[in-house]
Amino acid sequence: VCLGIFVLTYSGAIQESFAEVGVGFIKRGILGDGDAGDMDGERRRTANPFDMEPINVGGNYYVAVAGSEGTHLVTVTNPDSLAPNNHGSINNVGKVTDIGKYVLSGTTYVAIVYEHTKAIQLYSISGNMLAFGEHRIDTTRLLDPSGLAIYSTATGTYAVITANKSMGTITEGGSGAGRVNILNLPAPSTKPSFVSQIQDNGSLALQSPSDVAHYSKGNNHYAIVTSTHDNGIQILNITTPNSPSATGQLTDTTNLLLDKAHAVDVYSIGNKHYAVVIQKSTSEGGIQIIDITDPNSPTGAGKIQSNDTRYKQANDVTVHTHDNRWYAIIAGKPDSHAVTIIDVTNPNSPVEKAHIRESTDRTDTLLRNVNNVNTYKQTIQGNERHFAAVGAHGVTTTKADSGVQILEMVFLTANAGPDQAVLRGSSATLNASSTITTPGKTATYSWTQTGGPSVSLTNPNTASPTFTAPNQVTQLTFRVTAELAASQGVVKSGHVTNAGIITATDTVTVLVSNGPTADAGTDQIVTVGDTVTIRGTAVTPNSNPLTYAWAHVSGPTVTPSNSAALQTTFTAPSSPGTIVLRFTVTDSTLSATDSDTVSIVVIPQQPPTANAGTDQTVTAGETVTLNGSGTDPNSDTLSYSWAKSAGSSVILSDNMSQNPTFTAPSSPGTITFTLTVSDDISSDTD
Repeated sequence: VCLGIFVLTYSGAIQESFAEVGVGFIKRGILGDGDAGDMDGERRRTANPFDMEPINVGGNYYVAVAGSEGTHLVTVTNPDSLAPNNHGSINNVGKVTDIGKYVLSGTTYVAIVYEHTKAIQLYSISGNMLAFGEHRIDTTRLLDPSGLAIYSTATGTYAVITANKSMGTITEGGSGAGRVNILNLPAPSTKPSFVSQIQDNGSLALQSPSDVAHYSKGNNHYAIVTSTHDNGIQILNITTPNSPSATGQLTDTTNLLLDKAHAVDVYSIGNKHYAVVIQKSTSEGGIQIIDITDPNSPTGAGKIQSNDTRYKQANDVTVHTHDNRWYAIIAGKPDSHAVTIIDVTNPNSPVEKAHIRESTDRTDTLLRNVNNVNTYKQTIQGNERHFAAVGAHGVTTTKADSGVQILEMVFLTANAGPDQAVLRGSSATLNASSTITTPGKTATYSWTQTGGPSVSLTNPNTASPTFTAPNQVTQLTFRVTAELAASQGVVKSGHVTNAGIITATDTVTVLVSNGPTADAGTDQIVTVGDTVTIRGTAVTPNSNPLTYAWAHVSGPTVTPSNSAALQTTFTAPSSPGTIVLRFTVTDSTLSATDSDTVSIVVIPQQPPTANAGTDQTVTAGETVTLNGSGTDPNSDTLSYSWAKSAGSSVILSDNMSQNPTFTAPSSPGTITFTLTVSDDISSDTD
């Protein structure tokens, strides 16, 4: 019997389960302009927010709202009750086109780009207040700035600003062509300085640049710029801020959605990098995902094409992540009054998950004429939650319905439990659970079988149904659906009052197999006092972990050196007898065991028997071989010794050999030899 474990693998290997996440929205707090009254003698500066930036300062959450009447720091720590800060506002110096944040030495700052004043302005945050810092005005380099991205290297923190957006028809590569500026961002007490620029030269996709996003690959930094005139994107290597260079570009084709490419955001999955682009085309709508892993050769990936105003001429896009999945959140065309969330985890196949819109005027919602969206995560009472800050321009001239709307993104994840193996014919239990990012929500469950011989599920609409496994080796698959009912108040699609059913699914594989087989080895005969080795073998149809146990059944008691090992030893007792031991193999995963026994016969110590062989007649000078042998009932190792007891003197080749030789003497006569056989305890002669 060979020592070891043998694994027989079922041909239908267990596959990784696939989970589909459910997503929805909950309408949270608002902060509107106008009818809420004045603040320090001024209108609350949330009117017509052009852009916003979520900020976390020491666990306090804010949204910096850059509107038509100023920039305001809104406290959103309580997402249901947004708080204006009486001293958190500053007057704008022109129309805001983009806003970003950066951190230096642990302090958070805000940078804002203004279109009409051709400037970048820095602000500091102290408590809940914004304070003016230095600014930079440049009527050429910052003419009509549109996009802002901030990144840091070992040499400092930098702003990438797209500028010279077209105000009409211009000559490609001419004086009105687009450019990308890189500025050093110091603390607001120091004026930002120009580092470098790249200008459109006719071969780049930089004319009428609209937006810019930053991503890093290894130690390199890149900027991806959208161009509404060149209908595409241009990637720039900005690793060395004072020496940027153009790399790859991608422009619109019949297979892409890059006509008047407008807004962009980026995300990374492992070592792959992607951009999500929305366009301002009047002929087609949708989102385009671009693989930007190779910055020298960007390629189109998946897309969603739709002429719904949630997509067509959409205003803004941002990317958000939860539980290793990625989502693009889109603020649609202003008159869509809608925000849409799209799963882009598979960049080749984006899927819309949910949308929320306001189709009529409401006093408790601000989604009319959506303009921009930014997302953030906030830990509330130990729970990580997910929010989108939406800026709305409203539909009235009084600005009373413009301001900030906080939406909570609700993620529902189903878990069908780990893949499992069960013993054929046994009872099995499925185990579902779910994760909901918003506390206080409760999911219900339903199970369906999706593969394998049909079984009957008991209580399939519970988290843990049971079934009896088929009496055959096979593979079963089941899908669980976790559901948030409409009563949970989550919007899946449509109007802010349209609470819907949110579902998430997951699958589990159940391998039905035989249990293990135990073999205790062959029976043995041993001598009292011997060290006895016993060897077990376990044969299993799967790779489940096994445990082993040796137990005494009958006969003289012995103690194995390791009763939980496949191979173990013990000392045979001093008295003869027959010992029976049981070897048990257990597969805890299947709750299955198998046993086998082995018999060890212990015999007393007995002397060996010597046999010097038959008498021989030989010729003088002949080489003679003595044919000795010995037997031992205890199978002990024997030793041999020959001695001449009579006759002529001869020389044996080896008197300790079992079969020595000698040369017959020249004179006739009879020679007698005696053989002694010993087992080191007793001996016998012949």
